[in-house]
Amino acid sequence: MASWNLLRRCQTSCSSALTSSLRASKVGGGFPFALLPQRCFASSPPDTKLYEWRTYHLKPDTVPQYIAMCDETAALRKKLNPALLAFFQVETGGNVNEVRHLYCFDSISHRAEIRAGGAANAEWRDFLKNSLPFVASMKSELFTSSAECHAAAKSVHPQNFQPANDGPGFYEMRSYQLILGYNPVPKLYDAFASGLPAKVAADPTGGQLAFLGASEVGTLNQVVELWRYKSWEDMLTARQAARPVQAWRDTIGTVAPMVQHFDTSALKPWAFSPWQ
Repeated sequence: MASWNLLRRCQTSCSSALTSSLRASKVGGGFPFALLPQRCFASSPPDTKLYEWRTYHLKPDTVPQYIAMCDETAALRKKLNPALLAFFQVETGGNVNEVRHLYCFDSISHRAEIRAGGAANAEWRDFLKNSLPFVASMKSELFTSSAECHAAAKSVHPQNFQPANDGPGFYEMRSYQLILGYNPVPKLYDAFASGLPAKVAADPTGGQLAFLGASEVGTLNQVVELWRYKSWEDMLTARQAARPVQAWRDTIGTVAPMVQHFDTSALKPWAFSPWQ
């Protein structure tokens, strides 16, 4: 509990920008948004952005049509929603008829403003109307990211992430469902911040951490990692290289007892995805 209180105090004092973001979210969205606590260091200023993961399950026989419609409206999507960071399809490790897209917003009110702009655009309304029959279900979840963990992995905040310029990459999404309570997410962040430098140093492939954060809305106490590699083979090499590293083994030893469920999936970016 002492460490939790320390994190809360740090969250309160770390950034006036964070306070402004919270106020904006309440005013603009009528939504009591509260960021998860993050430790604050001079080398890793807090990430005050709000990240939305959207997951669409497509009907199997409509995937080609949906892809074609998204490709045709890609420029309009980017114009109306510059918050788009990535657009993926699951390759394996999940529902292969599933697409996942990631957006970065300044606040709840910023998200509402962008969505209102899309709703006012006739061409975008036509796309939504025509593509809706292809979608079996939709899910939206809001996340904050861990500046501490990104710094430990020698990565920038997700909104500034730049994939390596080596062609379309291979992304691995790792999802952890943690036990209930206030402590599991900060405890995982602490463990990862301690172990990630050794894990990254042992990786001969140069894998990049694109996103690491926890849910604020949706399934709570959910932590997601997204790593970019050049290929499937590089992902396997990086995984094997990390296993004998004692610091990373200690991290997993700390985190594992808190994890109720863990899964990993391989994602491929679509041609118009900003992250490749």
